[in-house]
Amino acid sequence: IAGRIGKYLAINITGKELRENEERLRVITESALEAIILIDPNGEILYWNQAAERIIGYQKDEALGKNLHKLIVPDRYHEAHHAAFPEFVKTGRGDVIDKTIELEARHKDGHEIIVELCISKIWIDNGWYAVGFLRDITKKKQAIESLRDSELKYRNLIERINDVIYTTDKEANITFVSPSIEKLLEYSPEEIIGKNFINFIGESSQHLLKRFEDIQVKTELQNEYLIPSKSGIPHWIRFSSKAIFVDGIFQGVTGVLIDVTEKKLIELELQKSESLYRSILQASPDTIFIADLEGRVLFTSPMALIMFGYENTEFPINSPLFDFVDPKDHEKARDAIRQMFEGKYSGATEYMGVKSDGSKFDMEVNGEFIRDADGQPTRMVFVARDISDRKLAEKKLRMSESLYKSVLDASPDTITITDLTGQ
Repeated sequence: IAGRIGKYLAINITGKELRENEERLRVITESALEAIILIDPNGEILYWNQAAERIIGYQKDEALGKNLHKLIVPDRYHEAHHAAFPEFVKTGRGDVIDKTIELEARHKDGHEIIVELCISKIWIDNGWYAVGFLRDITKKKQAIESLRDSELKYRNLIERINDVIYTTDKEANITFVSPSIEKLLEYSPEEIIGKNFINFIGESSQHLLKRFEDIQVKTELQNEYLIPSKSGIPHWIRFSSKAIFVDGIFQGVTGVLIDVTEKKLIELELQKSESLYRSILQASPDTIFIADLEGRVLFTSPMALIMFGYENTEFPINSPLFDFVDPKDHEKARDAIRQMFEGKYSGATEYMGVKSDGSKFDMEVNGEFIRDADGQPTRMVFVARDISDRKLAEKKLRMSESLYKSVLDASPDTITITDLTGQ
């Protein structure tokens, strides 16, 4: 475009030929998206196209004949211009000639815009003229800055979080991994990037390879695997992965690795504890009730079926505890629970229990709270024991003692009992 402008203007800048070619020049320049500005050796504007009107804000009649630098160049650039422009007028040379530069220009309303400027020289009528092609890149620069800020925030985020962010290509080669991988598995990102993830996952490799194939169909997966660190220490790692598709074509996987070793070990210990707890419940000769704070049964040990006569039917979970206590003992039971809430230990208490068929038996019950980590009650646990045989033995003992005392009291003889030493 600069060459064509030069061709037309070189004929005679004030002559008839220029006027005759003006229409062709207008077609070339007015269709351009960039502002096209022509200045003479005095720095005055000779040409100003429609894009210049749109970008800079001045209409053509406002700009023609004005000094370009005074019109649109911010004051901070004037000193450099005054130092360089005389050399351009004299030789056609300059630091910015035939180069593309970025700088700020002043809009008509006073605000500054960022422009990309390319300046070419043209020899016209024994003098050096300059034609500039100017593009408003303000939004582009703002988008780049926003992208740079976003990338910086993202980089800072992934470098600081404990979880590991990773991406792979469609062949499962690792294309990115965040620095936290070193803390997790002792490998630096440089040791991992470019290698296939199968190389780092030990005995879980075949299963993970199958999951890599599955994710291309299911698109999102989450699994936990035992992965060895660089030094061989096993870690439980949760893989949360999502497939990457571009135009419907599988490109790879991105996801997060979370160290769940501590949680997993707690779960394993909990499983052991629950297994032990279940064994104790199964083996206990007593009935163990777990109830909510309202007194409704949530769980019972197997012995409850025998003690309360439910061998042939299901135990009524969610029933009130008082359904299994004789109504005559309800107030005593309420008082015992009340003392539990007041923090008083009442010890084992005897009640009359009620079986499924309505028959009654003697039982001894002891209660306590199950508490959360803050010490607050969440459940109640009661241990009940059938003491019918004991109560019967106690009754027989009392009868025997009564009979023995009656015999002694009725005897006309003196009866003396001594130990083996004669005492």
